[in-house]
Amino acid sequence: MTKDYPPTRGQLLRQVLVFQFKLAMDGIRDVLLSPISVIAALAGILTSHTDPSRYFRRDSYWATGLTSG
Repeated sequence: MTKDYPPTRGQLLRQVLVFQFKLAMDGIRDVLLSPISVIAALAGILTSHTDPSRYFRRDSYWATGLTSG
């Protein structure tokens, strides 16, 4: 049986930096996708009487594809 040792200071610092980088990338994605989703919804409302959500669905499908892959 092996004993788990706590990470060293260097390992902990690296883990924190990687985590912060991932949070920053997620925030940037959200900042970029928010206006795109509003524009897509408005474009659908203004251009399509039969299916006003068509552009928004494409945008949200693409955005959810980013998070699941």
